[in-house]
Amino acid sequence: MKAYHVIVNPNSGNGKGLPVQKKVQEYLESRGIAAHFYFTEKAGDAREMAKNLVPETVKVLGMIGGDGTYNEVLNGMTPGAYPLAVIPAGTGNDFCRMLAIDSWKKATETMIEGTCRMVDYGEVNQHRFLNVYSTGLDAAIANQANQWKGRYPGAFLYTAALIRQVRRMKRYSYEVIWDHGTYKGEGILVAIGNGAYYGGGMKISPRASLFDGKLDVCLLKPLSPWKLLLLFPTVFMGKHLSFQEIIYVQTKQVRLKVQEEVCAMNMDGEIYEAVQLDVSLVTGKLALMIPKD
Repeated sequence: MKAYHVIVNPNSGNGKGLPVQKKVQEYLESRGIAAHFYFTEKAGDAREMAKNLVPETVKVLGMIGGDGTYNEVLNGMTPGAYPLAVIPAGTGNDFCRMLAIDSWKKATETMIEGTCRMVDYGEVNQHRFLNVYSTGLDAAIANQANQWKGRYPGAFLYTAALIRQVRRMKRYSYEVIWDHGTYKGEGILVAIGNGAYYGGGMKISPRASLFDGKLDVCLLKPLSPWKLLLLFPTVFMGKHLSFQEIIYVQTKQVRLKVQEEVCAMNMDGEIYEAVQLDVSLVTGKLALMIPKD
């Protein structure tokens, strides 16, 4: 018999995961709904837990955590084998923001009463991502934010990390090839979005949709630190596309090569290292519970 299963990262969001789990469990019990809860202890556990679930027993798999937890689950499961449901308990909760899920209660109601839709997800060098893959300044900011978790709250954490990293801003030599174009030259960052938000509410890919079969590529060319600080607030509203230093395209595939020995990459909030990336979109293969209209 199929049942609700929930993977919980108790340490996500500086310890938000466990209190959220207790509220979710109490709410489900108040409605007479049983669920199986699994608690991670270290990085990689969520991936293994998802991998070991028997699809025939899963009605919906809930995920309590942040974008990094969702990414682990996506890379452990077989996409489409059962629906996923996101329950925000992270630092930025950017993917939940894309779905207009702003509380544990709305997320739990969506898990049990929402609409199941088939959505897109990305693949990069044989790894899946749900939200945004990026490199350059924003990866440095994400890395700084990860180091400072617990020191600053929510979106301010990423703002503080930005201010710190702007003083160390580095230019990278990029070669970016998409369906109908190429950019070869210096840049500050490249963000490839399936989702719209990252970094605690920055709308880096304002035209992104989980249903359109397209990746949104945002490249920032070199600019002064002062102009970057002028541009930065506009990203939260998705108004940065008017700046001449921005290249923004929609595509199904992207090849990104960084002319450095190694470069930090930010995949759904987690930091990796790579030199060349082949990014593609898998269209409409992931079952996801979304709020009813």
